[in-house]
Parts: sequence; C-alpha cells; structure tokens
Amino acid sequence: MSGTGPNLSLDATLLRGARFHCRPDCGLCCFTSPRLDPVDRAPLLRESPYSPLSRDAEGGLAVPSRPHGGACIHLSALRCRIHRVRPGVCRQFPITVHLGPRAQASLVLSCPGLDVQEFLMHDPAPDEPEPPGLVQELDTARARLRLRFTHSDEDPRVGWEARRTAAVRAGWWEEPEVVRRSLRPNLERLAQAPGEPHALPSSRDGFEFLPLTFDGRAGPIAFASSGATWSLLELSAEGDRVKRIGTIVPRILPMTEGAGQLLARYLAYWLERDDLWGMLAESISEDPVPISMNRAAERELRSISADVRLRASALRASRKLPEGPLGADEIAAGIRAADLDLLDRDGWGERL
Repeated sequence: MSGTGPNLSLDATLLRGARFHCRPDCGLCCFTSPRLDPVDRAPLLRESPYSPLSRDAEGGLAVPSRPHGGACIHLSALRCRIHRVRPGVCRQFPITVHLGPRAQASLVLSCPGLDVQEFLMHDPAPDEPEPPGLVQELDTARARLRLRFTHSDEDPRVGWEARRTAAVRAGWWEEPEVVRRSLRPNLERLAQAPGEPHALPSSRDGFEFLPLTFDGRAGPIAFASSGATWSLLELSAEGDRVKRIGTIVPRILPMTEGAGQLLARYLAYWLERDDLWGMLAESISEDPVPISMNRAAERELRSISADVRLRASALRASRKLPEGPLGADEIAAGIRAADLDLLDRDGWGERL
C-alpha cells in the first residue's frame, strides 16, 4: 500500500471500563519534552512563533523542557500556554500506544484523572463499549497511528516478527498467551512475594529521568536515589525549581487483603500489555545464559510489585503517617507513582 502504509488498526481492549476526568491542577503529563508529529509544528509556531524546538533521542523534533525541574517550557502555573495547539502526544494522554505485534492501546495509570482502584477492580464485559470519557484521546491516537504510516510502508510488526523468529530459533521464546495462562492463577502470590525492585535514578542523572507522581501538592513529586536512601522532591508549578520534601530509607511494608488484591489486578494488567513481552525479550536476548520467558515474566512481575510497594511506603513516610499495613488507597498511590516509569523502559517495538 505505497503512500498509505500498512493497515494497522488500534486494539483498545485494555481501555474498557476506564473513566477519565482531566485534573487541570495536576500538570503531571507536562513534565516532559513532548515529541512533535509532522502536523504539529506549523500550528505550534503560529501560536508561539519563537518557541524553541529540540531533537529527541530518535532525531525527531520536540518541545524542550526546562533544565531545572524537567517541565515543558510552555507550562505555567501547571497550565499549558499552548493548550489549543498542543502536540498530538499530549492530546492523546493518558492513552499510550505500543507498536509491536499489533498497535495496542493501554492507559498510563500514573494519571490522577483515572481512578486506579475503580478501573483495575472492574471486570469489563467482552462487549463493553469504549470509554466515553476518552473519545477525544482515542480519536487522537487513531489519527496519529494513521499519520505514522501515511508516508511509509514500514510495518512495525515485521521487525517484531523477525526478532521473535530469531528468539524461537535460539530456543528461549515462549508465546505470551502460554505464559499468561501459566501466571494468571499465581498473581496474588506474586503480589506478596519478595522481588528485586528496578533501579531508581539519582537526581544527578537529570530530572527528566526521575519517576514522578501527583500527590495533591503544589507540584509533582519526584523520587531519586541517594545511595541507601531515597530523596523525595517537590517540583514547582512552573517546573523550574525543586524543593526537598525529605529523605527516607525505603522499606517494603505488609499490605491489607484489599491492597494485595488491587496489586494483583495491576500485575494482571501488565500481563496483558504487549510492552511487557518486548521488555522481557530485550532483557533475555542480552543475557549470556537466557532464561525461559515464563521465569523472566514471573521475576519481572515480582519486581513491579516491589516498585509499587516501595513507592507506596515512601509516600506514606513523606506524610509522616503511622506505620501499619498498606491499604488499597496507598497501593493505588504506589501504582500511580510507578506506572509511567515502568512504561518508559526499553523493549521491542516502539511507543506511538
């Protein structure tokens, strides 16, 4: 299909049951350097003729972020000054699209406009319609998907399939659905099991690499490693200053039964994301002695559980609340503090 690209429809199954209400006082999604689609540049420069542009890691155009705080240069008092002509990647949020064996949409559960508990504990019917609160975001995602291949015959599924075929020949590939069936009955156990958390960056690495969450304060909260301790930092509403909230020793606390069930549901959501399989495959392919996909997936889910519980515990400590088992509300906060960071890892395929 020269000139039109491959026929790649968007799988929106993982959006079912979501209810989204944007929180204008949040600004969490603006602490980034948004990439520009080809159609974004002209409207942006008409609205803001002197807006500087930068190059992202892939060489594409992006709106730069501020050097101290990591916020987009167009953020002011947690409001977007170019909201009417904001880039497509901003209009699509909190939907993320992974291009791999298919184009699969899922939700960035870090967004406080989503009720994490309500969404994850909901069991959508097979014929449940797409969420009405995400119509514009879904329309944008589909339009960006069409645009991605308008002038290219490149199909991301071809590259994915070639790598999968090589992994099959190497003897370590297992089909995702086989692994899913094996792990689904064990998710509550994995939510409670010990795991090795993913490494937390230091503030010296740059604020754009720090995990962020919205905690109801004046600006987002960033987590940074300081050796054996963590620093919690509050970014300013202008995105140009940082205030230290406190330093804590990260600990994994026990959970209530409801909290454990919620975390198990979050692990189930990760099992259904194509992102997970590309990340697992990337890590296995670099291992001199590859392990099975099943074992790698179990190890990764335990690490995700550790990330959520550590960040939930850190947020509790920052509020100087009494110790005790983490409740469902706190695990929901831990999920919001971890999800975007987890989605940003390298793997097979690409983010739209």
